[in-house]
Amino acid sequence: MFRIQAGCFLGVMIMTAAGRPGRGESREFDFKDPKGVNAMTFMLDTPIEPIVGLAGGIAGKITFDPEKPHDLRGRLTVEAASLIVPQPKMQEHLHSADWLDVARYPQICFEIVEARNVRTIGPNVFEMDLVGDFSCRGVTARLAVRTKVSYLPDHYGKRMHRGAGDLLVLRAEFVIRRSDFGIRPDVPAEAMADEIQIRAGIVGMWEKK
Repeated sequence: MFRIQAGCFLGVMIMTAAGRPGRGESREFDFKDPKGVNAMTFMLDTPIEPIVGLAGGIAGKITFDPEKPHDLRGRLTVEAASLIVPQPKMQEHLHSADWLDVARYPQICFEIVEARNVRTIGPNVFEMDLVGDFSCRGVTARLAVRTKVSYLPDHYGKRMHRGAGDLLVLRAEFVIRRSDFGIRPDVPAEAMADEIQIRAGIVGMWEKK
């Protein structure tokens, strides 16, 4: 009797383990946040009038394996019309054809093609340069963004208060130039800073099915 029970128990354990994804597998994390929390800030630090804004409308998917962090790949997008600033008239200008031209170019996109200089700085926490093609207003430029990547296994339920799965958190600060993307290059830097400082802290989710 004992042998039968032990054999059944072993069989159940094997079947359970077979149905559970391994830690070393690459997973696809979705950055379209159902909670609506994901956002990025941007700042044009003009000498006479610093401008700070917020970008929501973030989406995209990234594949990641904590045992092979250098294989991180994916694509992130921001809806251009989601960029907001406190002053309504200034926001109207920002969305207009002279500036971001959101009607013609509805998305800002970062296509990640390589992860360089990967360094482990803690348990499941990495620093790396995410290299990819940054597209804005119809112009694409190669960009390297130093990023902190935190993999949080079994934290999906803690954030969503339901279900199970993993989280992937990206934190980064980087700079682009509006003149590189044809955003009113005629406006002098004293009136509108050429450097756009961007800060991001966003969460991607993988839900266990």
